[in-house]
Amino acid sequence: MVVTFAVTGGGGAIQYPNATTDAQGIASSGLWQIGPKVGVNTATATVGSVAPLTFTVTSQPGPASTMSVISGNAQQAAPGSTLPTPLTVRVTDAGGNAKPGVAVTFAVTAGGGSLSATTATTNASGDAVSGQWTLGTGQCIQRVNASAGTLQAGFTGSTRSSIAVGGTASGDLSATDCVVNGAYADEYDLATPSGAVNISLASAAAGALLQVSNADATQQVASDAATPGALRLITASSSKTVTSTASPGSTGAYTVSVTSTSSDVTDCSPVFIEVGASTDQTLATTDCKTNYAGVAGDAFSVYIPAGIAVRISQTAIPLDALIAFISPTGALIVERDNGGVGASGTEVINYTAPTSGVYKIVASSYCLVYNDPYRANCDYGPYTLSVIKP
Repeated sequence: MVVTFAVTGGGGAIQYPNATTDAQGIASSGLWQIGPKVGVNTATATVGSVAPLTFTVTSQPGPASTMSVISGNAQQAAPGSTLPTPLTVRVTDAGGNAKPGVAVTFAVTAGGGSLSATTATTNASGDAVSGQWTLGTGQCIQRVNASAGTLQAGFTGSTRSSIAVGGTASGDLSATDCVVNGAYADEYDLATPSGAVNISLASAAAGALLQVSNADATQQVASDAATPGALRLITASSSKTVTSTASPGSTGAYTVSVTSTSSDVTDCSPVFIEVGASTDQTLATTDCKTNYAGVAGDAFSVYIPAGIAVRISQTAIPLDALIAFISPTGALIVERDNGGVGASGTEVINYTAPTSGVYKIVASSYCLVYNDPYRANCDYGPYTLSVIKP
């Protein structure tokens, strides 16, 4: 007689779904491959009108095969702080089933921090939880490694202190710091209001530099060799990261200071404006005259990442606005005076940056650049400059 074998629960497969009984009335399905998940597996044998016979197998997890991070990775706090979320890993077998009873060891591998408990055993869900992680006192990426036999998983934590407008922060660039672009660096969180701030650096390290980036790190400004310890930034209200760094390999004590300042551009000192900011200015006889076209104009630097589109506008009444946009190499990209002679209003430049870099915007007037002596009140006066994403 022909006996039909079928899997009825748990997945898997029967080697011979149909088998014929031998002289002793025995029929064999061959191998029964049970499903990949832990639990009850069932199969039936059926012949004619006889009630089916049910076979039951309960499977257990196989050998530990994988360790993965579940929670606690990429936390950030001030140096020496205890992180709020414990480190959790999950151990599973080759089928993805939780593997309980596995001893897991947690160890600090970078940053000099500590764990309140360094061993844990996986629970019914396959999870092992470390003790609390207290970060080291250095300003850098810190690491913890979890291991069980040959299985490993890694966690990172970062230390970043905060600095407020009107405050200062002191530290030392040293071999225990993070390395950014090949140089030691310390980073600080800074919440900036709309307006302008001065960020200054006094550092004993050779080649000291300041860098400022947005929280998403897509818009960055940096001091240069001419003014290595000072940045003036017109911002939109947002969080910033301030970085104190220096030449590769240089070390030394430093102090970073942040103060609020006027947004008015009145001299030739470099001023950065971030994408998303707007500023009210006045074109005056005291403005820098060494910029575009050799006449009075307010110069702004703006970092634009490659592929990012910006809309630059200068609105001025009665001033006949004229803006020039200059590449990171110093080449004039475009000059905009849409209204021509005698037209006050708004000039607009739309641009998508082909390469990342610091571009320059020079806000001036048609009358100054093109020496129009016949019109009154068109050369100096108030205006608003905006740099936004369209």
